[in-house]
Order: sequence, then structure tokens, then C-alpha cells
Amino acid sequence: MLVLSSPYIRDLVEAVKSLPYTERRYDGNRKVWFVDPKHGQRLVSWIDLYAGETVNLPLIQSVSARPVMRLVEVRYIGACKNRDDGSSVAFGLVGKDWGILFPESALRGWFDSGEALEPNESQTLYQVLGIKKAADQDEIKTAFRRMTRQWHPDVCKEPNATEIFIRIREAYELLNDTNKRARYDAGLALEKAYEKDRLRQHKHDRTFLQSLQVSYRSPLRCGMLMVEGIEKIGRLEVSKILAWEDITRNGKILVVSWPAGAKEPIEVWA
Repeated sequence: MLVLSSPYIRDLVEAVKSLPYTERRYDGNRKVWFVDPKHGQRLVSWIDLYAGETVNLPLIQSVSARPVMRLVEVRYIGACKNRDDGSSVAFGLVGKDWGILFPESALRGWFDSGEALEPNESQTLYQVLGIKKAADQDEIKTAFRRMTRQWHPDVCKEPNATEIFIRIREAYELLNDTNKRARYDAGLALEKAYEKDRLRQHKHDRTFLQSLQVSYRSPLRCGMLMVEGIEKIGRLEVSKILAWEDITRNGKILVVSWPAGAKEPIEVWA
């Protein structure tokens, strides 16, 4: 990868930011940009244009990125956002660096078995608890305890913590009742069939489809994750999540949240 170190020049920064987000990264600690080597000639021309300096592009040997398996302590995961290439991706905080990328498909693959990919699909009660639809009663109880600990308004300061906490309790009360759960599952199947039919009728209506877009968020904001992915410009792009455990210390669980207006997340050991 290429490393760009320069005094702040607004036009140069904006030019670098115009590159695809997966092909450039800013390191706030070192105050440098990491850029994919394929944009080398563009960097040279921008430096000449905006900084008035002529630089020689170093010779870089092309190396294909290979998949890696990595254990990563992620301290916060943001909301998925739609990117210029059509993908939906969330950034994850590792230490002080947003050094990991989670495609929405990878997050849904872990929490939802890859389901609910339709743009208008609302969150199911299973997704509220962060469990698969096939979860047994013991798994439901375990998930409920985990999620209430993470989302209790006394410790979690996310703007919608109270709303999510209430939703978690409602999800548990329904899914923990065998008869209510069976009726709920039947309703989900009917709703999914209806929504697929509605989308099929409007599949060419771009305005309609855009109106249905909802930002996906991971049910958990942090964790110790085992992932598969590719290292690119110093950032890990996740392709699959293999395991997700809570971050623990001295018998306590890390709860991370980002209060409205805060410049960084806050951490509480609960």
C-alpha cells in the first residue's frame, strides 16, 4: 500500500476522500493516509496539483490478498451504511482505529442465518435477541440474559437503549411461551410471503425501493470475534463471522455505547 504524509491541504484531502472507502484509510495516530497502490498515478498528480510538489512513485510488487482468520477485540460497531458501490457496510472500532469492516451480509449471516435481506424487512423478535430462529428454550433464556445486561438503560447510553430494552423483554416473553411462539412463527411466514410479493410487484420502482431502505445495526455493539476476511490497506474486511463472545474482565461484561453528541463511545463493566 502507499502511505501519504502531508500537511493539511483541503483540496488534497478531498481528492483522497473521493477514492472508494475500501481503497483508502486515514490513520489518526500517525496522521497519514493509506491508499491502494492502484491509485498511485492519481496521488502523484494530486500532489503536484494541490501541493506543488513532484514525487516519484515507488515500485510496488503486486501481491494478491489472501484470506486470513483473526481473533479481534472489537470495541464498537456502527450502523451499516450504503456505499457508492451498492454495498452496505459497518465500521468496527479496534483499539482507537476503525480498522475493521463488517458487510451487512456478514452480520446478518451470524445473527439471522442470512435471512431478512429484503430492504423493507422489519426486525424480528429473534433478531432482537440476537438468536437463530431454530434456537431452543435454553438458548432463548441465555440470549435474554445477555441482551438485557448489554442494553439495560442504567449502563447502556445508546440513544434508544430504553426502547430496545423494552423490546428485548417483549421478545423474551413471547418466544419463551411455546404456544405464542408457534403463532408468531406462522405470522412471520405469512408476512414474509406478502412482502416478497409486494417487492416483486414494485421491483422496477426505484423510488419505492429506496423508501424501504433501513440501516441495519448489529444487536451487539462489541465483542471478542473470530472472523475470516482479507487484509487491505491495514484494514480487515470481514467475509464471515465464526464466533462472537462477550468481552470480560474479572467476572464482568463490557457494555459499550455511544451517547448522543459524544465524540467517542463510553465503556462500562457490568
